[in-house]
Amino acid sequence: MKNTKIFALILILLFLGNTTVKAQEYSLKGRWNIKAGYSQYYDPIIIEKTHNYRLEINYGFFDFAELGGYIGYSNFRAFPLPNHCNNISPHTYTSSIYTSTPSLGIQGNFHIFPLFLKTRDFLVDLYISGKIGGLKHFSPENYYPNNYKLEYGLYGGMNIHLFQYAGFFVEYGYGNLCNFRFGLSVKF
Repeated sequence: MKNTKIFALILILLFLGNTTVKAQEYSLKGRWNIKAGYSQYYDPIIIEKTHNYRLEINYGFFDFAELGGYIGYSNFRAFPLPNHCNNISPHTYTSSIYTSTPSLGIQGNFHIFPLFLKTRDFLVDLYISGKIGGLKHFSPENYYPNNYKLEYGLYGGMNIHLFQYAGFFVEYGYGNLCNFRFGLSVKF
């Protein structure tokens, strides 16, 4: 299965690499990149996934790198804590609530193509993305989770620009809450 995904990615890059549009210049300096993305967060203690929606805004400070921040929103399930127990096990509880969980953080993207390609127009853009931030569970005091949680990750990403300024992106890598993210991207 993994070999099939790698083969499909190589075919997409070969096929789309010959097509050009004016969505991505080889220099990122002075350009804005806005992404609206989706992923599923995984909580290893509760052992379930929840939806995460995120808005990312980056600015190109260098020809090959951009820095920025993100805000996001999730809805995690929280369980009541018994007074006599510190261990959390969702299998022992019959009641739970869903709580709002916003996230906030910073990120940087290191783009690979501007280092090697001198063309001003290309359809596919590969990058490495690092993210660090946190999220806050707004649960009642006697529920788990009801605290702040660190969020971090290192991902390989690909933008595919189907229009002059817009397209979509995918990111895959290692994060403590998610490993895969996708969505829409706009550059100007």
